[in-house]
This record gives sequence, structure tokens and C-alpha cells, in this order.
Amino acid sequence: MPKKGPELVDQTAKLIAELDIEGLLELMGIDPGAEILESEPVQRELTLPQMRMDHASRLTLRGVEGKVIHVIEFLGRWADDAGERARLYGRAVEVKYQLPVNCVVAPLTARGAPPRIPRVHSYGPLDRHRFRYDVFMPWRISARRILSMGRPQLYPLIALARHSWKELVEAKRRLGGRENAEIQRRLMTFATLYYTRDEILEIFGEGNSMIMEEIVKESPVLQEIMQEMMQESVARAHAKGVESGRRTWMRKGRVEQAREMLRSCLADQFPELVAMPEIDRLNADEAKNVLVQVIKAKSAKSAREIIRKATART
Repeated sequence: MPKKGPELVDQTAKLIAELDIEGLLELMGIDPGAEILESEPVQRELTLPQMRMDHASRLTLRGVEGKVIHVIEFLGRWADDAGERARLYGRAVEVKYQLPVNCVVAPLTARGAPPRIPRVHSYGPLDRHRFRYDVFMPWRISARRILSMGRPQLYPLIALARHSWKELVEAKRRLGGRENAEIQRRLMTFATLYYTRDEILEIFGEGNSMIMEEIVKESPVLQEIMQEMMQESVARAHAKGVESGRRTWMRKGRVEQAREMLRSCLADQFPELVAMPEIDRLNADEAKNVLVQVIKAKSAKSAREIIRKATART
């Protein structure tokens, strides 16, 4: 099942696996059965059909004869064919290397995921055949646990984990300066999935504004998620009775409509901010820009600051 090309979010996760597979397996709760003495990345290209895995490592375990391969498939969001991918990769790797294989599906965000993510894939006539795989859901992992492991290569996952603003700041502090610049960039990449540009630059410094733009530009997944959040906000606004279309814009006025859309979003996410007087000072373009940022805000405090900063520039 060939992939169309590199995706920044996926590439960031793959790099973490390559740099610290032992720590990542520990964080995933995957028990290899004994202490890992050695890990060796294996070739990711497969044939019959032509495929390329996200990550695979061959592990040597203490006191265990033979080796085992762990295959990890990273997803920007959940995909209904994830189980089939894991099955195809697992069987292909087992045939190629003649070693037992454990497959892990790792959706990096909860978007699109069912309430209970399956760990068994049914296939074949009448779905009578079963393939089991593990699932790693970083949003269910505590950031405190990642910090306590003391493995800097895993710190970018804190932005995907269950975390607070302080824990994100602490991860940046522990990574220090330029010596961990690449790890910091990976942390920024994942943080972009949940935080606004201004919030991220507050942690990493204004000097990283160009890097922020590059991250979003290079990642179709980030662009897709931002577009989805905008569409979801518009749908919620319509459900609350906000009129749409050209006639509405002409009748109520473009500025008033943009402000009403913003207030509808706030009513859904942060109702205590609906009455902020600063909203009435936003023009149409400013209100729409603020809406995009508020959708991604993780707290009322962050949303309030976004609105205040926008009105401070007017």
C-alpha cells in the first residue's frame, strides 16, 4: 500500500521512533518480554505489493533466543483501514525476515477515532479471520509520565499527550538552547496541532516565526485539521441558528455576521467570553482571523488573550 509522499507530522513521529525506540515502546506500554539488549532498524521497503512501513526495529532481548520485530504505523488521524495496513505490513515483514512480528498502530490525534478503537482486524470471507495489533493513543498518556522518563527524544510527544501549558513550557525548558534545536522543532510541529501561532511563539520565542510558517506549509495534515476545525465551527454556528449565504451577508452586514459567527463559536466553547466588549471593535477580517485561532484555543484564558491582542492592534 504505497504512500503518496512524506508528511511532516508522520516524519516527525518516525524520527522519534528511530532515535529512541526503546523509550517509545516503554511509553506505549508494549512489553517485549525481556530487557532489550540491542535494537536495529530494518529496511522499511517491502514488496508484494510494493509498500513502505513507517518504522520497524529488530530487537534482541536478554535471555531470549532469537529476535523479534516491532512495526509501528503512525497516522495523522485515525483511518478505517488502519487494521488492514497493520495486517499487510506484519505478514510481509514476517515472510521477509522469518521472525515474529508485533504491530502497533499509532494515531497521533483523536480526530476521526471511534469511541473504542479496535485492536482486532477482521478480514477474509465473512470476516472470519482475525489479526491482532496494539494501539498507541498519545492523548491518553500523561505528560508528567513522559517528563519523568527523562528521555528528551520523547519530549515532542508531550504536545500530543494529556498536558498542561506549564508542562509544555517545562519540556521546552529542559530541552535548553541550540543543542536540542531539532527536538524543539519536533515539539513545535506537534504543538501546532493544538495551539495558536502566538501561543507557540510565546514559548519558543518570536525568532521562530519563520519556522512556524514552514511547519504549517510543509504539513498537509495540519492544514487539513485547521480546515476541519473551521468547518466544524461553521456547522455549530448554523446549528445555533446563524444564517448563511450571500443574502444574509448583505442584509445583516459583513462585519456583524463575522462577529456573530465568532460569538457563536465562543458560546459553544467558552460561553463566559461571549459578552467581551472587545468583539464589537473587530472588523470582518479580524473577526474571522480570531475565529480560526479561538477554535484551536485550549482554554478560556488563551481565547481571551487572542481577542485582546487582536483589538490591541486596531
